[in-house]
Amino acid sequence: MNLEVLSTSESMTLCRAAANLVLTRFKSLSDRSRLGDRQLSHLFTVLAGDMERNLVEVHQYDRAGWRLAAPDEEAGQRAALGFLPSLSKGGEGVRLDRESGFYLGECILEDLARFYGALDRQCCDEGSRELLLRWKSAVGVRLEFLRRVVL
Repeated sequence: MNLEVLSTSESMTLCRAAANLVLTRFKSLSDRSRLGDRQLSHLFTVLAGDMERNLVEVHQYDRAGWRLAAPDEEAGQRAALGFLPSLSKGGEGVRLDRESGFYLGECILEDLARFYGALDRQCCDEGSRELLLRWKSAVGVRLEFLRRVVL
């Protein structure tokens, strides 16, 4: 995929698809860790909340008149998955221990930061660029928290 050909609305559509994928994954990881580690479950719930807030902001763009490209959910998710290989890590249905959970969370956040950075570098609209930079920065803060405080 060549990001240079994406319009602002297509970039935001990709952000929506990525946020939905990551949100689903964080919820799944929270569920898998709930029985064994409530603190880990809570961490994934907080991370899922970050994605929900991102989705709200993407929808605000739509209401503000940006008129995001009609979401072809399947194509958007396939494209976003190309940037988020960590979403395929870790077997589903297996109880998640703390070490594996932190590792998966860190991998997802690293991929997400790279995703936002890649879109930001190709964005010509100042408003969406600021949004992408803010999201990338927020993900960076979460990564630092995981690496320095939690681990």
